[in-house]
Amino acid sequence: SIFCTDNSKLIIENCTIGSGSVITADHGGTVEIYSSFIGCNCIIIGCEKITIGNDCLIAEMTVIRDQNHKYSDPNIPISKQGMQTSPITIGKNVWLGAKSTVLLGSEIADNTVIGAHSLVNGKLNSGVYVGTPAKWIKNLNSLHIENE
Repeated sequence: SIFCTDNSKLIIENCTIGSGSVITADHGGTVEIYSSFIGCNCIIIGCEKITIGNDCLIAEMTVIRDQNHKYSDPNIPISKQGMQTSPITIGKNVWLGAKSTVLLGSEIADNTVIGAHSLVNGKLNSGVYVGTPAKWIKNLNSLHIENE
């Protein structure tokens, strides 16, 4: 399902999107996805701005949201306290492993790998990251795959 509502902007160019995925630009937000693969059952919701660069691989069940509920006043239901937003930028040639989550305000540099089930919450330079929260484990160029 792809939705663009409330004077929002949605750009999806040259992408493959897996079944069951939901991509939404809402509340005047912008979502831009360029020449990338979005796996099955992914959730991408932008209420401010989400940018996904060229040649990204977003594995199945990944969640990318640039908003979060406000919850500071216990006398008001959370559903009535509004939202906070902060843009997300995902660079070029990024691989987000299955079931990873990218939270509001995060920036992922070009040429980065995020391991399955990892949580991105902040700025990540190029490299390989895993865990909750995602922590750097090695440079991308240190990967070596032997031919069998």
